[in-house]
Amino acid sequence: MSLPGKPHRASAGRIRPADAAGLVGKCAAVWIGSCRGIPEHAALCMGEEPVRKPPTVSGGPPRKPWLPRKFFDRLEAEHEARGTCSATATSRPAARGFTLVEMLVVIAIITILAGLVLAGVTAARRHAKEKAAESTIKRIELAATRYETDFGDYPDSGGMDGVAGCENLLEALKSTAKSGPYIEGNEFRETDSNRNGRPEIADEWGRPFRYVHHKYYKVAPNKRTYRLFSVGADGKEDTDDDIRNWDPRKPE
Repeated sequence: MSLPGKPHRASAGRIRPADAAGLVGKCAAVWIGSCRGIPEHAALCMGEEPVRKPPTVSGGPPRKPWLPRKFFDRLEAEHEARGTCSATATSRPAARGFTLVEMLVVIAIITILAGLVLAGVTAARRHAKEKAAESTIKRIELAATRYETDFGDYPDSGGMDGVAGCENLLEALKSTAKSGPYIEGNEFRETDSNRNGRPEIADEWGRPFRYVHHKYYKVAPNKRTYRLFSVGADGKEDTDDDIRNWDPRKPE
């Protein structure tokens, strides 16, 4: 007795020609079902033995599976070859890290770039301070010119000591005699480098300007002038970064 819709095996391992069409349809269903997550196909993908309950006939013993074992083995082999059931089909390759050489190269490049940027910033700040010191010297010259107009000469420095001369200069420009004072009270930054209670005009580096009246160094006779300068970033006199109100390459 055969079940409706299922092929009857006339003998072991063979299928009747009349049921060939039904077998093809069932094979196609199994193939399509493998892509739709049928539990039987999932069992094959997990490497487990598929559970196939043999059909039973009322009043008779259970029948053998209607498809041979070789069919399922071949189907599983084809799926593995296509990569549909393989775990490697959905897995991603592991991310590749940096090698020690690559990290050292990156660190070296960052260090070089940081050094270039820092050097550029430092040079820009130094240039800005130099320009600001030049501007301060010009403003002091304007005040000293107004003083010279009233008194006929520039303030006396009291000697070749430029710092002490700057103390005398600031006191003279703050004097209220005649049309003074010649500078505002907070027009310039001040510092007391000698700590004697007599402040000097400070440059952009916080150091006192140097001021020397013309009678304390050799110049053309009867020429009223003075030397006013900043020692610059290095804080030393007579160096290349000094900012002066005269050109040392030209005679005074």
